[in-house]
Amino acid sequence: MKRYLLFTVDMEEMDRLSSLRISKRGWERIETLLEEFGIHSTLFTTGVFAENYPVTVREAWEKGHEIASHGMNHSEHIEEMNVNEVLKVLHKAKATVEKSGCDSPIGFRAPRLMPPSPSVLLQAGFLYDSSLHPTWVPGRYNNLKSRTDVHVIYDRKMGECGNGLIEVPISVSPCLRLPVSWIWFRNYPDFILQSLLKKVIENTGFLHIYFHPWEFVELKGYSSLPYLYRRRTGPKLIERLRAILEYLVRREGVKAVTITEYLRIRGLLLEG
Repeated sequence: MKRYLLFTVDMEEMDRLSSLRISKRGWERIETLLEEFGIHSTLFTTGVFAENYPVTVREAWEKGHEIASHGMNHSEHIEEMNVNEVLKVLHKAKATVEKSGCDSPIGFRAPRLMPPSPSVLLQAGFLYDSSLHPTWVPGRYNNLKSRTDVHVIYDRKMGECGNGLIEVPISVSPCLRLPVSWIWFRNYPDFILQSLLKKVIENTGFLHIYFHPWEFVELKGYSSLPYLYRRRTGPKLIERLRAILEYLVRREGVKAVTITEYLRIRGLLLEG
């Protein structure tokens, strides 16, 4: 069975530091590493990031990375807005990304992984969502009963919206549903991380992980950030990720694709 890696990045401002520049610096480091392994990623980009760095976004798109939407800014709570407010934000975010010279985004990931309803995302013109993290994160969400496979969501509100929304969950380990992305990727011991990633791929046939560009900048000196936010950032994360990509892509033959490419391979999206 062919196995796939969906490498995704939340291209957003680092709102805890009120900084966009640190995210741009981090992306430059990720991009170099991805080029080393020939990986095309999916970049969930906020409108604010695209507005401030349109050339960066367009060049990433021209190099084969998929540009998807991450809302207008990372501090907004779209899950608390009414339908009209959400649609206004989502249309503005899409239009801002388009102004950078990219195709209109068909994928969405909510800030803090707390999305509006699927019907609203369909009304905004999105074909897939990648906001589901089927695990428990205290203070954020409890998705332990949610599905872990790629699936299509239908409900009665979607009658006028067509075929339903494709949900592409972020990977978690089988059984215990341990997260394997972001802060967890950085803080597990090496042997545990590699074991978890291997089990995910064996169980589902794909590994879907996400990062933030600011993680690839050394954050040790930012004492205002929680310890686990700062731990193993910058060069240490790059070193760890390089070792994992070496194992998965070069040794195990896992094929890295964008989310849209994966959905086309699965027959869930048509070409064009």
